[in-house]
Amino acid sequence: MEKNDYQEILKQLQKKQRNSGILYAFVPVTVISICLFVFWIRLEDRDRLLDEKTTALEQKEKELIDRENKINYLDSAVANKDAEIVQFNEELSGIQIKEPEPNTLIYQKIEQRNYADSTIESLKEIKSYNKKYRVNYYRQSSDGDKVINALTELGLHSKTDYNIFPSKIQHNLGPINSVKYGRNVDPTTCQLLVFQLIKEGFEIRLLDVFAKSTDENANTIVVYRNSKVLNQPALTTEEISLRFNE
Repeated sequence: MEKNDYQEILKQLQKKQRNSGILYAFVPVTVISICLFVFWIRLEDRDRLLDEKTTALEQKEKELIDRENKINYLDSAVANKDAEIVQFNEELSGIQIKEPEPNTLIYQKIEQRNYADSTIESLKEIKSYNKKYRVNYYRQSSDGDKVINALTELGLHSKTDYNIFPSKIQHNLGPINSVKYGRNVDPTTCQLLVFQLIKEGFEIRLLDVFAKSTDENANTIVVYRNSKVLNQPALTTEEISLRFNE
């Protein structure tokens, strides 16, 4: 092998050595660049998470402020209402409620109800309501539940102790005002029923036995509205008591 050949081989080896050095020199730079890129990405993620948490905290703070404002509004409304109640109570305490004067219509109605109530209690001590007497009630729309309440107070039950029928009057106006009863009905029982109706606020203008007494109605009490007695004065509790004690 000639000298030139050795020199050529030596040059090639030196060239390869230089190239390898450059490659080795770039390896640390590449590694550092990758690390910096990864670190930058993580910083971006951290900033994004911080932004999301900040937004969530701001939203929560806004909700808390809104809730606090609502609570303050409600507290203010309650305080105002309490002040109104206090003022109303003060005004109410200054009002003197006058007792109804004697001989006035409202006074007489109160007296009638009180008398009926006390008489009912007295009669019950002597004798309870006898359920063997059937009650036929012709209901008026203006009666409400007051007749039913009166019958219930006496211990009566629908269908077993009394029947409810539609009113016989074509123009169904005004409450019941009449009671008729059969010849066998016990006076105390009928008086209890009539007074219980008066206690409920009804005015009884007609109270009498059946004009045509039969075996079918002998044990029956009828509660109804009679348009023929509208101009008659209501019977007082004293008049009713005297009628049953004759």
